[in-house]
Amino acid sequence: MPKSPATTGAAAAATRPGTRSRISAPAAFSANACTSFSTIGNQHVQKLLRTLADPRTPITHDTLNGLSPWRSVAYLRDLLMLHGVLPQVDRHLMLFQRWLGDTLAGIKRREHRQVVERFSAWHVQRRLHQFAERAPLRESQTARARSGTLPPS
Repeated sequence: MPKSPATTGAAAAATRPGTRSRISAPAAFSANACTSFSTIGNQHVQKLLRTLADPRTPITHDTLNGLSPWRSVAYLRDLLMLHGVLPQVDRHLMLFQRWLGDTLAGIKRREHRQVVERFSAWHVQRRLHQFAERAPLRESQTARARSGTLPPS
């Protein structure tokens, strides 16, 4: 028997025991938030929300880092940060780190992957962190970092 809409998705996440003290359903999943999250009826979005509604799943940035698709996760992360469920982090830095992880996973040769990983850690990410300490990163900064991380094809 399928669950009713009231016990799945956003409603389940908002009423999860232990979660109510951190976030209230009207504040986090208001009509405006649900409207702007227009894909809430999509299966992948419902799966994301069910994952976060599971009491065994901690609601952390690390948990979100393991979920996909990245655009829906990024929007959900923004929403959770906005309402104080997650601590604030630099959005563009998080998106760059996610891109880097996906990019490194796609590099077949271990030696090449290690070179890109080291270069990124010692040069690219270090610079991004320095910029982020002064002000929120701009999309153009992370775009430049992405283009400078990999050698030309």
